[in-house]
Amino acid sequence: MKALRRIGDIIQANISSALDRIEDEEKMIDFTLFRLEESIREMRLLIREKRSERVSLEKSISLSEDAQYRWLERARSAEKRGEENLMREAIGEKIEAGKRRDREIEAIRSLDEVISSLEETLKDALEKRETLIKEQSELKSRARIAKERRAAESAKKRSIESYERRMDEIKAKIERFERDASSIFSSHIREDFEEMERDDEIEREISLLRSAKEDSCTSYTNP
Repeated sequence: MKALRRIGDIIQANISSALDRIEDEEKMIDFTLFRLEESIREMRLLIREKRSERVSLEKSISLSEDAQYRWLERARSAEKRGEENLMREAIGEKIEAGKRRDREIEAIRSLDEVISSLEETLKDALEKRETLIKEQSELKSRARIAKERRAAESAKKRSIESYERRMDEIKAKIERFERDASSIFSSHIREDFEEMERDDEIEREISLLRSAKEDSCTSYTNP
């Protein structure tokens, strides 16, 4: 029984150790998920901001193109009126609007690259989150099974200990019975011997009485 109890202790210790490792892994996954959720929220917010910037740039490009058209029309009008200086200024403004438009188009290209990179990173983060959630679910299942096993081993250990206590009680009862039986047997033997000795003494006394009577009769018949 002690060997069974030792084996049970070893099994329970191994289960507890495995459960501790599972709980540590759960804590690590929980922490990673928490940080990952923060990153996902930040990336989504940043993507919205960059898309909003892109919309603003598209509007600005449209305005720059409108400005180019307006300055071109002004330059043509000035050229018709023979106002060369105004024509040159209008053409200069048209060129600046075109440069501004080019810069804004380049900014949109850069923004598109940033947004694409953020969306790809977000996709990876979401996939990682799904993987972690699955791992978390598996760990919870493993933890539940480990706890059930630990409870079963504890119940088994308590059953063995209860059985050992019952066996010890039975053994103690047997030992008491054997002591009591031995005492009773010894008492009976002692009583038998005492009775036999008493009978022997009675027989001796009877013999003495008979002997005394015979001697008395003999004395009377032979003066």
